[in-house]
Amino acid sequence: MNADHGEIAACVRIVAKPERVSDVLDLLTRMAGLAARDEGTEIWAVHRGRRGSGEFFLYEFFRDRAAFDLHQRNEALNTL
Repeated sequence: MNADHGEIAACVRIVAKPERVSDVLDLLTRMAGLAARDEGTEIWAVHRGRRGSGEFFLYEFFRDRAAFDLHQRNEALNTL
């Protein structure tokens, strides 16, 4: 978090089981579309690690604490 401006950033690492990689990719892709709609979400991006690793990274950047809190309450994301 940047104390000067109040932004919140996060990087999340997810490792999927080999048999679930395509399911996780599909889920994260759908989540990215929903998360990007939240007011104050500046970045919500998915990056896939090396091919075959089952590793994914989520990069999130929110304008401020209120935007982060709104994102946490996103019912559509929580349902997924």
